[in-house]
Amino acid sequence: MTRACYNNSNSTIMINTDALDCSSEEILRSILHECYHCAQHQYVEIYNSLDVSDKDNFFMFDAARYADEIAHYTDGTENYPKYYSQRLEADARAYGITGTSNIFSRINEYLDREAQKG
Repeated sequence: MTRACYNNSNSTIMINTDALDCSSEEILRSILHECYHCAQHQYVEIYNSLDVSDKDNFFMFDAARYADEIAHYTDGTENYPKYYSQRLEADARAYGITGTSNIFSRINEYLDREAQKG
């Protein structure tokens, strides 16, 4: 089940309300994943506005790959293995996992400090 998706045409993240019975970690991971897609699209917009010589810069390597994958995007309904292995998706997944872990670690640290104040 798709929990959320990013729509670049109107810069919105849509959350599937049927997925709201998932854990808070899963929902947050999905939202962060889609936020990363928003950032990727903005990165590609910057990349596409550059002249050819500036595009050939080491720091634009990821943007070039994202631009190519966005132009030839494969969604999970067409070919799941290809969808899953796209760098665009792998990076967004990693961001979602790491970001969720960091946020919940901070929440737990806060709760532990508050409990110690008791």
